[in-house]
Amino acid sequence: MGLLNLFKKKRPLIKGQEEKNPFNYKLEQGLDCDEIPNCYGEFGKTPTNPIPVNGGTGELIYLNSLKNINNQPLLYHRLTITPIQGLEEYVDIYEVVSVDGKLWDILYFHMYHPRNSNKLPSGYQWVKYDKIWSHSPIGLGLNKFLPDFPYNMSEPLKQFQGLLNLVSVYEKHTKGKNFIRPQEHLEKIIHLNNRNNIIGPLAHSISMKYPVQYFINLLQAYDNDTKSFALFCLQLNKKSLTENNLASICKFAFLNDDWKLNEIIIELVNYFDKENTVQSIFAPLVEYLDKHDAKGLIYVLKVAEEDFINGLSYKLIPFLWKLTKHNNASEELIEKCNLISEKILLTMD
Repeated sequence: MGLLNLFKKKRPLIKGQEEKNPFNYKLEQGLDCDEIPNCYGEFGKTPTNPIPVNGGTGELIYLNSLKNINNQPLLYHRLTITPIQGLEEYVDIYEVVSVDGKLWDILYFHMYHPRNSNKLPSGYQWVKYDKIWSHSPIGLGLNKFLPDFPYNMSEPLKQFQGLLNLVSVYEKHTKGKNFIRPQEHLEKIIHLNNRNNIIGPLAHSISMKYPVQYFINLLQAYDNDTKSFALFCLQLNKKSLTENNLASICKFAFLNDDWKLNEIIIELVNYFDKENTVQSIFAPLVEYLDKHDAKGLIYVLKVAEEDFINGLSYKLIPFLWKLTKHNNASEELIEKCNLISEKILLTMD
């Protein structure tokens, strides 16, 4: 095998910066390597083992040189940066998607090196080497965050490329295609370090593009960051919700115990409850608790229990939850509210 490797054509070493660029000094001081020593985690797919490249243009050149195992080229944009202990300077984080929409991934780069790595992340292969294009940063992506990615890239690409226009290639690859991130991929973005500047714009973009059920499914995630993101998207696109969607969201409210999330759910219920039927019942209950203990209210709930279950049904669930958080709520009242909510859920199943 070693003898065969002697005759195997090797990929040329690729640099990304012009020689006279002052930034080069820092790059030339970096390690000349295909993988940074003493890093850990999967190569290129974890922030603790980023791909070493030669500057910002080196990142673009590297990405342009990749295709997935099905020979599909990639669209890409830079999400954000993150500091990593043990590495000088920041690690850049890119999101990529194959033009057929089947591969979504996040790749990490460390751009302070004298050349680009010749190592591939798992799941990728090299585009056929070309002595001109394999050294060019011009491709189907950008080194900045695009909230609508991979949509609406034509104008940014046109501005970035100048005379070299790949807009028609981009439009050919994306026309008529529906790009939707897999749930686990979106969750990775939601949990990125230094994500605060991208989460809001991303939510505003995909809330109108993805189906409502996508975000309802996202509510089943284990962490509150993902749940908050899903509810925020539902809140942004509340005009598209159906009664069945709202029922699923209220069911989630009963299983959840987070004030911030349930406040959003209550807002959604109020949006649907045009006649304020729920509020007309809930407001007097809260007013009573403000002035008295829970004893009288427990009796009222016992009398009205069947009416709640057969009439208002699921819309009352988040309000019953809110009632249990009142300062004057007793253990007995909390138990009663939970019991009514459980019965309502049984009628929904």
